[in-house]
Amino acid sequence: MAANFSHVCLTEKQQMMNGTPLEYNLQRYVYPAIALFGILGNVLNLTVLLNKSMRSRANTFLATLAFADIIFLSLLFPNILANYSFFTFNYYFRYFYFHTKVHLISLANWCSAVAIW
Repeated sequence: MAANFSHVCLTEKQQMMNGTPLEYNLQRYVYPAIALFGILGNVLNLTVLLNKSMRSRANTFLATLAFADIIFLSLLFPNILANYSFFTFNYYFRYFYFHTKVHLISLANWCSAVAIW
């Protein structure tokens, strides 16, 4: 399949994976901070909620929520990395990203649904 597109030359602007400058700045600066703080906070929640003295039915549900949130935020990292030029113009990352993006987003939607229930 790569042979079909070997003679196509795209500009750097055409290869960018985002649209507006606002979207670019959000995905480059705000989303990584939210993901890192979210993962860190949920790991701290898990360490507290899974303590033997904290075992209860409600805390088990809260621990499941924290685990689903960690998976959800982790599945967003390829979308976040796609906004950095090192990854944007890397052939292997683009190949992986475009072949798995739909599956990662669908898994992220499932994790989001688990967190809501």
